[in-house]
Amino acid sequence: MPGFAPATEPLAVETEPFLGSYKREGFLMTIADAAADAAADAAAADGGPGALRLKYEGADGLTGTFDPPVWHLTPVSHTPTKTVFAGRHNEKDAWIPVVFYALTDGSRYVHFGVRATAKSA
Repeated sequence: MPGFAPATEPLAVETEPFLGSYKREGFLMTIADAAADAAADAAAADGGPGALRLKYEGADGLTGTFDPPVWHLTPVSHTPTKTVFAGRHNEKDAWIPVVFYALTDGSRYVHFGVRATAKSA
């Protein structure tokens, strides 16, 4: 299987539609602009233009049960129907695809790991 990673020169994409909260039972993902969060996390600024920061935390009955990991997302490809980012927790981890898309009714989703999660705010 070929390796998955962002290009040497990251793709610039408009990230505004992806920013916000994505929630499913027990989990909340918050997507923020990496450059805006660079003060909080110096590694977040390394993804180039269009880089995002994904914070994954427990919600509902799982709130506070684990330290929320942060994933650094770098844009890989963009089409009118989906945008793919390469994400990883730190430099030692392998890159995984993180896909943003919208359904025909306009509802937005992120596909992270093996789950699709609807945008809630």
